Amino acid sequence: MLAFTHWLRTDPRRLCVVGVWLSLAGVATTFTSLTSGQPLAGLATGLLLTAIGSWTKAAGRDLFRRDRTLRRCAALHPRD
Repeated sequence: MLAFTHWLRTDPRRLCVVGVWLSLAGVATTFTSLTSGQPLAGLATGLLLTAIGSWTKAAGRDLFRRDRTLRRCAALHPRD
């Protein structure tokens, strides 16, 4: 699990992609739960997956922006 977390954090774009996939899985779970016999359990799971996916995507986007800003600052002010 730690290796997977490290793999995600080394490139923030990966975190965004995982967030998008989690959100899509949540939407699909929500949709199928509405057409199945167990709507409440599936609906709760789908909404939870969508929320986690959205949070993960936002975290990846923030890390990507922070990384890009740090690289720009380092390019403008190189250390000797």
